[in-house]
Parts: sequence; structure tokens; C-alpha cells
Amino acid sequence: MNVMRNIIVFSAIFLTTIILVVLGFIYAKTEEEKINWLAPIYDVSHQGDLAFVKYNEGKPEIYLKSDDSTRLVLQLSDTMEILDITFVPNNDNGDIIFSVTEGNHKELSSVVYLLDGDTAQTSILFEKDALITEITFDPKNEHKLYYLQANKFESYSPIAQAHPHEFDIYDFNVETEEHVQHTTLNKYSMSSLQVSDTKDAVYVQMDDDVDAHTAEEIFDVKERIFEIPLNDEKEMSVLTDPSRTIPVYDFAILPDDDAIVFQSISNFAAGDTYEYELYYYNWKNHDEKRLTHLASYASRPVVSESEDKIYFMIDEHFGKSNVPKRKIYSMDMNGANMEEVNIQVNNE
Repeated sequence: MNVMRNIIVFSAIFLTTIILVVLGFIYAKTEEEKINWLAPIYDVSHQGDLAFVKYNEGKPEIYLKSDDSTRLVLQLSDTMEILDITFVPNNDNGDIIFSVTEGNHKELSSVVYLLDGDTAQTSILFEKDALITEITFDPKNEHKLYYLQANKFESYSPIAQAHPHEFDIYDFNVETEEHVQHTTLNKYSMSSLQVSDTKDAVYVQMDDDVDAHTAEEIFDVKERIFEIPLNDEKEMSVLTDPSRTIPVYDFAILPDDDAIVFQSISNFAAGDTYEYELYYYNWKNHDEKRLTHLASYASRPVVSESEDKIYFMIDEHFGKSNVPKRKIYSMDMNGANMEEVNIQVNNE
């Protein structure tokens, strides 16, 4: 009896151990799943303050850097995802607008919040049954918040990851709480929303597929930057050099609406891991020049007019690891005096 009992006890222990080991493999989080990194989401205020998003064990956190002080102002649950962030213009308190959705995208919904930079209190501006992927204020009207809205989140191919689709451009008046839809493009992709500071127009990056009808033409579509008049979307035009065969991605409009800083591939024909650099382009005189030579992944340019600087991100792990190692840098408008921005929290 004792022998049989021992066999049963040891068998139970063995089975329990095996089950725990298997569950450990199933539920053990990889470094990527833990999500402890700087997100590719930040903004620079007119005063030169910096707001950025970091993830801490999957929880999105908003930080505010002012002068030499960096502090945590908000932490959300690990079920949430911050889609974009922007400073409220002409505001000395560091007030921020940010867009949030459920991280799993099972329900297509977004909430846009106002965050008080002094008290860290939040209030809802509006909610949508869609993804509000980008937000930015009109520099000509501080009450108008423009945003990109995607009405679908899915994969159009069995081997591709799901992404937002069916984009159009809207604005929300924070005083009247009215929404206006400005385009009916229903675009497959759209990003880097910018609003002109001199005319009634916006700028976005999207596929140049207006004349693409056949499968071959669609496959050969190039990503470009467009200017879209808000009173007539049919009059939109390509802002970047139409003869440029290498795609153009993230961008920022420089002051006075005559030039842009954009991201593109520097080694397109090399047949190796792509390297993404930042370029300057003046669309009036068609002058283009390369600003960075990092052999890495430079992205997300943001212009700070008060400092006469361009901020941007670098992912030092690009092409090397699935876990990003992002840093924020700044440089002069001509690419000189490049330096890393210290965003370490004061109590770290």
C-alpha cells in the first residue's frame, strides 16, 4: 500500500510539474510582450516643451519635459494604447490632447482626452466608433483640432498584419464641439497629418494611387506627400518631387509652408536592410538634400519654431531586434549640431 501510495504521490507531483512547466512556456512573456520602451509618439510645444509616451510593463505613460525637468503626468492600464499626442497651442500649462483605444482593437473605438499639464486631470473631448490615429491643431485657429479617422482595422492579406484602413480627414471644434469631415477619400493608408499655417489646406502622406487601376499599376504605387485644399479635395496635388521613385514617409512642414523634412530610404538599391534617413525638400525650387547619415532608422520629424530645431527619433535596434531602442534627438534646420535629448525622469 505504501509503495502504491508513493507511486501515486510522485506521479501527481510529476504531472503537476509538467503542467506548470507547460503553462510557464505558454504564459511567459517575451521582452517584446512586456513592452518596456519609448513609443514613437511625442510632440514639441511652441515653448519648446516635450511630451512623449513610454510603456512600462505594457502600461502607456505620458511624460512632460520642461526645461531640465522630466516628470510622469499620466499612466493608463495595460489594456489601452495611446495613438497620438499633441500640445494645446498658446498654453503655458503644458496641456495635452491625446487619443486612446483598446489595445486589442476588438472594438473599433477611440476616446480623445484633454490632459491638464498642471493637475494631470483628464476630461473627454469626444469619442468615436473608429480609430483616431493622429491629431493636430490648426496653427491658424487654436480651437480646431484636425484628426485622421480610420474606419477599419484588419488585414487585407492572409500573410499581413492587421492595420488601420479607410482613412479620411476631419476636424473637431473644441468650443462648439462640432465635427466636420473634410475628405471622402476612404484611403487604404494615410499618415503624418499637417495643417498649413498660411492657407486653408492640409498635408498628408499616402499612396499615389489615383491613376492606378490594374494590378500592375497598384503594385507600382509610390508613397508621396500630398497637399489637399479643404474646400476641394479633387484639387489635391503631390507636394514631393513627382519624379522621385523612392517612397517618402514621415514628414514635417517647415515654417512658411515652402519646405518639408521627410523620411526616406537611403540605400534603396543596395538589396540589404533598409536604412532610413531624414531629407530636406523645398517644393518651390525643387531643392533636396540629405540631413542625416546615421545608417539606422531616423523618423518622426517635429519642428520647433521657437528653438529653430528639428526633433526626431532614432531606433538603434532597427534591423537587429524586435525590441526597439528608441531615442529622441534634435538638430538645427540644416542638419548640424545633432544631439540626443535627455528625457530621463528626475527621480530615476
